[in-house]
Amino acid sequence: MAPITEDIISTEIAGTLDGLMVQRVRRTPDNIAYRCFDADSKTWRDTSWREVGEEISRWQAALAAEDLLPGDRVAVHLRNSKEWVFFDQAALACGLVIVPLYTDDRPDNIAYIMTDAAVKVLLVQDAAVWKRLGPALAGCGFVIGASARQRSLPWPLLAPRACAGRIVAEAARGEVALMFGNEQSGLSNDELKHCHALVQVPTNPRYSSLNLAMAVQVLAYEIMVAAGGESRLPADREAPLASAGELDYFFDHLERALIQSGFLDPHNPKHLMLRLRRLYNRSELDEKEIKILRGILTALAPGSAGTRDGGRVEDDSGQRLKS
Repeated sequence: MAPITEDIISTEIAGTLDGLMVQRVRRTPDNIAYRCFDADSKTWRDTSWREVGEEISRWQAALAAEDLLPGDRVAVHLRNSKEWVFFDQAALACGLVIVPLYTDDRPDNIAYIMTDAAVKVLLVQDAAVWKRLGPALAGCGFVIGASARQRSLPWPLLAPRACAGRIVAEAARGEVALMFGNEQSGLSNDELKHCHALVQVPTNPRYSSLNLAMAVQVLAYEIMVAAGGESRLPADREAPLASAGELDYFFDHLERALIQSGFLDPHNPKHLMLRLRRLYNRSELDEKEIKILRGILTALAPGSAGTRDGGRVEDDSGQRLKS
């Protein structure tokens, strides 16, 4: 390997940190870039700038496969090592933002940082493979994955309401799975390949990620609605709605009371009664409310109840009021 020689690259030539790395690899590919102690072999190992460039290119390709956009955040949870530098430089070249994490930090702190920063990818020292995915989905005929990210490869994408309707329909024919990723990085490409379609909850594009509990709650509610769950909610009415006949008696009573008070001119009514009908119909009056209103009219305008319904109304206590 070539010895280290002095070769200064000016900021005008480099332009950026990524440009500086490219220039260094191009100028002195065989020079030593890093010398690290290998604990397994108990020896020092040298890494040339050419090898550094190759590793950075490998990480760039891996990040590109994740369909990340410039400005997206990626987290690093590694011990101090040359791999940390490779990943950092690759992310920088892709226009990504690095979120460094301490390897000795508490898991709850790390989870908070990643959620708050809306991290899309996490690099860890030892990545565990989700080996249970295949057996868990073996009996499912239809699988939907929840994803906040658009994928470069076209994939059927459903809104939450349409997704819920599809789940209810497919559940009538067989088992259905709704798959969520973890809060740190969401579903991986390996996990997504099991999905027939993706569902995406519309959010602010700058903060597209929801925490797991929120995503589950939104989609579970939509599924409940699609399955007719809202129709099973208990009614909150204390009395049945007033019938069409009761409403007609009320409006006749109201009209006579308004004429008797001088408020309504029967020779020039304009659209007053029609507007009042529209006003009260929006309120969806029940039987008790109709009786209360007719009792008030009888008290304010004696004799206005008329004889169409016998001229008798009740107040809320059930007491008969004679006009």
